[in-house]
Amino acid sequence: MPKYVLLLACFLLSLDYSIAQQPIEADIEIIDAPPRDSITKNTPTFLPTTSQEELLANQYYQNKEYDKAIELYEKLYEKNTTTYLYNLLLSSYIEIKEYKKAEKIIQRRIKKQADKPNYQVDLGYLYKIMGQEAEAQTQYEKTSFQVDLRYVLYHRFE
Repeated sequence: MPKYVLLLACFLLSLDYSIAQQPIEADIEIIDAPPRDSITKNTPTFLPTTSQEELLANQYYQNKEYDKAIELYEKLYEKNTTTYLYNLLLSSYIEIKEYKKAEKIIQRRIKKQADKPNYQVDLGYLYKIMGQEAEAQTQYEKTSFQVDLRYVLYHRFE
């Protein structure tokens, strides 16, 4: 296997990349674009987009207007529970000291994705800033156990 990798590397290094830098001369025919309606009807809807609400929420967040940002992030998060929106909503709750709401969103995330220890870390951090050191330590220990167990299981089955 390494012999083939070495041969491939030698071949790639021997290529002359100057060909790629030469301009390609071709006749380009400009055609009229189809009407906008026909494009949107046939375009798949799974393409990632940033909505106006999300842009506005991000602007509020950057301006430290967390109450306004939360209103929009909550609406967006109900529709799409991405990690990106979770982090922004959680951060906004923490900034305005809405710790109960922050705890609630973390707990929901832990129930849905119990296999991901980063949410335990989020909960531990929240407890720490709330002054609940014992609960924070418990969360961190749970996380440590999960990570250690994964390491052992991974290396055992290699």
